[in-house]
Amino acid sequence: MADSVLPGDRVLRHREAAARHEEAALRHEESASYWLAQGDEALVELEGRCAEVERAAAEVERDRADLLQCREPATA
Repeated sequence: MADSVLPGDRVLRHREAAARHEEAALRHEESASYWLAQGDEALVELEGRCAEVERAAAEVERDRADLLQCREPATA
């Protein structure tokens, strides 16, 4: 990581990444609904798995942001 990156910036970047993963999960859920209406169970299952992966990635990003925030030096 570059020395010019402030600790708070790293926290924010991971929170933003979590939000992007959540948005991707919603898109996969919408796709699953579409494929359900089309009767394509294989794509429903695949899109559902993709949504789960994106939600798990969002959780990891939030966990990393929380860890980084806890390790930041207190500012006076």
